[in-house]
Amino acid sequence: MRDPGIRATFGDEPEHTVHQVLRVDETSFLATQPIPRHRHRNGATHRRLPVRPRARRGPIRTKAAVTILALVALAAACETDAPAAPGPTSSPARHSPSPSPDPPPHVRVAFLQELHDDGARERALAPFQGAELAFAAEALGADPAARVDLVPVDLAADPDAAAIVADDPSFVAAIVGPEVRHRSAVRELTEAGLAVVDLSPFGRAVITEVGAWRRPVPTLLDHADELARIAEGAPGRRRGLCLLEEPTTAIGLLRPVLRAATTEVVRSGPAAPGSVGDIARETRCRIVVFDGDEEGAASAARDLAAEAPRTLLLGGDRLRHPPFLSLAGRAAEGAISVCGCLDLTFSTELAAQRFVQDLQSAYGGAPGPYAVEGWDAAGMVIRALGALGPTRGAVTAWIATVGSFEGLGGTYTFDGRGQAEEAEAHAAVVRGGRWVALAPAP
Repeated sequence: MRDPGIRATFGDEPEHTVHQVLRVDETSFLATQPIPRHRHRNGATHRRLPVRPRARRGPIRTKAAVTILALVALAAACETDAPAAPGPTSSPARHSPSPSPDPPPHVRVAFLQELHDDGARERALAPFQGAELAFAAEALGADPAARVDLVPVDLAADPDAAAIVADDPSFVAAIVGPEVRHRSAVRELTEAGLAVVDLSPFGRAVITEVGAWRRPVPTLLDHADELARIAEGAPGRRRGLCLLEEPTTAIGLLRPVLRAATTEVVRSGPAAPGSVGDIARETRCRIVVFDGDEEGAASAARDLAAEAPRTLLLGGDRLRHPPFLSLAGRAAEGAISVCGCLDLTFSTELAAQRFVQDLQSAYGGAPGPYAVEGWDAAGMVIRALGALGPTRGAVTAWIATVGSFEGLGGTYTFDGRGQAEEAEAHAAVVRGGRWVALAPAP
């Protein structure tokens, strides 16, 4: 397995970091316009995923642009045949240069997402960046099996997008983003013979006769079990739980928490904006489990700080995204979030430090939720390409038989259905304005 530390060498040249060779002409992550139709020579038509300039968070720095151009020139020089020196008995005029090795083939991997709003776009960005960085690192290797284009596919913008991917043989695999709930699209891809690495906690295992499916992250039920466990052990004199949701942005977390909870539930249901503090004060609940987006959770934190400061706020992985801390401010202190993602920002492991540094250099910010899992999902595809070849059938055959995989996030061991057996929902608490891992119960 490649060193997950991301640093790689280009031929015999000095080391370069991945952010220096990320192409600036890849598919735009945020674009959502309809897929245009493409006509074959035989008259048949199909729609092809569009390719647009990348959407970036900030302007490309002049120095970075010059570095990219220099590396492009370096790559061209490396791929050009140099004139051979004549041997002792050979004539320079008759000498033929040795043929250069064939470049690795280009293949595509779909990154499925559901971009219903700007918040969904931001939440889908981190795992995409992690996967894109892994493919870029592999391309810098001495002998990559293939060069991979990671293509974002928005199921919310086009319900036929999964079918287009399934019918296009250039797609050899698919990675499913964490918030994709369109499970029929996942099944459609596996039934078409694709390998799918699923980062979404929603739904059951996808088992088909021809495709391959692996989910290295915990399910929504695992998230609910962890929230219920934390609620059971949380200190405080007040009684019970309040299970509250913002109906327009909730993901369905409260029902499984209700089933898993052993603590008395004194209130369960929707909560209007600005009412969470009043509900907590009136019911005297010790803990509020909130299901909603970052803005709704930040509003709930501010309400509790003003009306029921002794009430603890618990939530899912959406609290880990930056808007929650920035909008909640000091009111976020002490809030607890459960996420199927691993945060390596403060890890002392060398590979983790390299990952964090290179992702920051490439994208201008620290790794967000599911960036590590995106890196490891791409790593599974990379391993399959190297083991059996750059075709859809080869990638599917390898992933269909893999029982365990060693990634940046640790060892993933899969059961007979393809679900990671010991995938954990990691808890973290806000301390001093940042998320800190919450020690598991003994």
